[in-house]
Amino acid sequence: EYIMLWLDSPLFFSEIKKYDNGTAQPNLAAKSLEQFFVPLPPLNEQHRIIQQIDNLQPYLADYNDAATKITKLNETFPEALKRSILQWAVQGKLVSQDPSDEPAEVLLERIRAEKQRLVKEGKIKKDKHESIIFRRDNSHYEKRGSEEVCIDDELPFEIPTSWEWCYLGNIAFVTKLAGFEYTKYIAPNLTDSGIPLFKGKNVQNGNLVLNFEGYIPEWLSDELSRSQIIKKCLLTPYVGTIGNIAIFDGSFKAHLGSNVGKIELINPIENTCVSEEYVLHYLRSPAGHQQLTKHKKATAQESISIDAIRNVLIPIPPLKEQKRIILKIFNLNQIVQAL
Repeated sequence: EYIMLWLDSPLFFSEIKKYDNGTAQPNLAAKSLEQFFVPLPPLNEQHRIIQQIDNLQPYLADYNDAATKITKLNETFPEALKRSILQWAVQGKLVSQDPSDEPAEVLLERIRAEKQRLVKEGKIKKDKHESIIFRRDNSHYEKRGSEEVCIDDELPFEIPTSWEWCYLGNIAFVTKLAGFEYTKYIAPNLTDSGIPLFKGKNVQNGNLVLNFEGYIPEWLSDELSRSQIIKKCLLTPYVGTIGNIAIFDGSFKAHLGSNVGKIELINPIENTCVSEEYVLHYLRSPAGHQQLTKHKKATAQESISIDAIRNVLIPIPPLKEQKRIILKIFNLNQIVQAL
């Protein structure tokens, strides 16, 4: 038992290092092992050492458990705290409300007017959820003629009175590259340069990876204008890493490739109503992530439909409060990073 303790001690491993031959597969010759120095106490002391080690084992086990928990906490604490910050933010608890802020109801009315203009011009299709009415009693209804029919039991959580619930599809143009478009137009015209194609794998951990595997000519991108990426928007995979999302800043012209959808907010040209950064924070919060992933299909590769993305419920604060939330989250994340 005493020799086993020595074989398990740092002292034994320091002896081994003396004979490290530096090869790909280290080995130790029996003759080398015979030359190792062993500190040998009197026999009675050997027994006392063994007994003392046995006595310490429960404390060592407790220490190991504590060390494992602390290590796990250190590794997970920053991200867990960031998620908590996001959750407080999207529930209206991170910054104070200002009664003088223009309420979200007015913002949504502006967006509705802008959507009606775009529908008349044939640029987008009519929103099938345009008639949804959200109530302060945490339920929501659809207006059918003169009646209001309840379509869901409860909204995710309560929000301040100046905020409004809506579907993501109410405030954004959500689309993807159709399968036939890829087969018929994209695949035969792939090039080594030109307009880059964003794929699902280009969205990772809230960031865009700008390493592109394929490009198409600019003329083809212009012909497939619905799936063009020419302005600031959010990109999210609908196959693979469901729930991942990042902002494209619109600094260059790109195009949707396979497995990724775009969320292009519908803001009137003269007035921003909803910020991409706020939507990003919401969709990365626990509540937003749950909304984005609740209809994912558990196949070999997880997937969701574009309609499921459109049907994500999102709380909209006044625009000025959106800006205060974005700034507060940035400042707090700086502190978390320092911690």
